[in-house]
Amino acid sequence: MEGQKIKLRHGGGLLRGGITALIASLPISMIFVVVYRFPIPFGGYSHGLQFIHLVPIAWLFYMSFGGFIVLFFGGALVGYIIEKRTADENKRKTRITIGSIIFTAVAVGFLAILDKIIGPW
Repeated sequence: MEGQKIKLRHGGGLLRGGITALIASLPISMIFVVVYRFPIPFGGYSHGLQFIHLVPIAWLFYMSFGGFIVLFFGGALVGYIIEKRTADENKRKTRITIGSIIFTAVAVGFLAILDKIIGPW
C-alpha cells in the first residue's frame, strides 16, 4: 500500500450544495423581482427595479420562517445526488454549484407563483 493514494469521498457535496443554495437565494430573489415578481411580506407581489431594495427585508423574513431549512436541505440533496453520479472532481464541484443554483431558482420561482397554486395569501 506504500505510495498508493486512497481517495475517499467525504460528503463535501452536501455542504457545498446547501451553502450554495443559501448564498444564491438573495441574488436570485433580486433577479425575480426585476424580471417577473416577488412576494414582499405585508406588501403583496412586487415587480420592477424600484422594489429591489425591499427584497433583502423579504428575504430575511422568509429565511426566519424556515426558508433556510428548505434551501439548505434541497441544495444538499442536489449536491449529494450530483456527487454520487460524477466521478471527475473538477466537474463535480461545478455541477454541484450549478445544480444548487438551479434548485434555488426553482424554489424562488415557486414562491413567486404560489398564489396561482393556493390562491391569494
